[in-house]
Amino acid sequence: MVKANLIAFLETICPRVHAGIVRGSSPVYPAITYSTVANNPRTDLAGAHFDTSETYQVGAWARSYEEADALADLVRALNGAHGSWFGVNVGCIVSAAGREDFFEKEKLDRITVDVTIYY
Repeated sequence: MVKANLIAFLETICPRVHAGIVRGSSPVYPAITYSTVANNPRTDLAGAHFDTSETYQVGAWARSYEEADALADLVRALNGAHGSWFGVNVGCIVSAAGREDFFEKEKLDRITVDVTIYY
């Protein structure tokens, strides 16, 4: 359910959200990709106990660094969110800066953000 909520959130900031990689023979940018990194049962964080946590890597893809960074900023803004999130009681969402890549052949920038959701 949390994965579906993350996808719903990503679709509010970009209409092109893809699992894993950007798909299609002529993809349109900007776009967002996501992939599951970890799903951990029972997590203790700063004295708080959560039944589970899920970590996703989110990639913000664009034709310019500035556009990719602006999209990644919207994902990074999740950091510290808590409470009801798309109907799920979330203890905390932690977003951490990931990699910044430039793909010369495709002329694409990608900035990744790791998002962990404790609930």
